[in-house]
Order: sequence, then C-alpha cells, then structure tokens
Amino acid sequence: MDRLDAKVLQPAAAAVARRSFQLARADLDRAVAVAPKDPEPYRKRAISLCWMREIDAGLRPVLKEAGDAREQFNADIVQDLQTAARLDPDDYYTIGWLMFFQFAAEAERLKIGPMPGDSRLWRALPEHIRKSMVDSLAALHRLSRKRIRRRRPPPSRSSVAFASCSWASLPRRSRTFSRR
Repeated sequence: MDRLDAKVLQPAAAAVARRSFQLARADLDRAVAVAPKDPEPYRKRAISLCWMREIDAGLRPVLKEAGDAREQFNADIVQDLQTAARLDPDDYYTIGWLMFFQFAAEAERLKIGPMPGDSRLWRALPEHIRKSMVDSLAALHRLSRKRIRRRRPPPSRSSVAFASCSWASLPRRSRTFSRR
C-alpha cells in the first residue's frame, strides 16, 4: 500500500498518528534547543520531518483536512539540512540529502519531473537553489579528495552522495569540477 487508504484507516487512528507526530516534533525541537551547535539534532529532525511529510499527506483525507502541508514541511526540512551542513561541512550524508531534497521539493513545486538528459527542471530552478546545489557539489567534490581524521566513514563514500544526485541531470561542465 503506497498511500494510506482512507477506507482502511479510521479517523480516530489518524488523529492518534497526528498527535504522535506533534509529540515527536516537540521532542525534536527540544533536542535542537538543548544543543543548537550540534548538527545531529538538526539532521535527525530533518529526516524525521521527511517521513512525517509523506505520512501527513495520507492522514489529511482521513481527517477530512483540505490543502497540503508539504510546502511548510519542505521549508523546515531544507532549513534543518542547511543548518546541519553549516555546522558540519564535512558530512557528505547531510550535503547529499540537502541536494536531493532541494531538487525533489522544487521538482514537486514546479510540477516538472526530472528526466535523464532533460534540463528543463534545472533551468526552471530559482537561482538560489541552483547556487546551493552547485556549492553542495563542490563540497562533495572537496570531501571526495580530503582525508577526514574524525570517526567518519572513508571520504570515498562522499562519492556515493555525489553519484546519488546524478539522476538530477545537473550541468556537468561546471568550472567548479574541472581539473586544473
């Protein structure tokens, strides 16, 4: 079952799920408030909000709520991922998620599906999103070449985040990545 089925899920159960999300969100907000300079609570809140965003879309019809709250979820998720990436610029995982999520959220907003070899979506993206994505690609490129001496997976894994964004059909001939 891809989406929550309004015929199967009862409104009382949907209300409990919604309340659970509200409580979880409050806990995640408290974690960020307790450790505002630690990237981990921001990362965890962003990933949790990604799931909440999808499930909330299925709860709305059951609760007979109009509209779509995904745009507000999107803004919160992007803000948390940006903060986590700023606090830990060597975290390829967060950088990859930020790129992926920004691209997917904008594709959804613009109603343009990413297709291999099709650059319509890239051209339709707002300039600040394109700049953020190019900056993220530059950071991933830097990480793929850097030895990180902390307790992190090998820097070669940044290439996984880099490759996961290849479906986005980003411009491949950027000066940022040219060899000198």
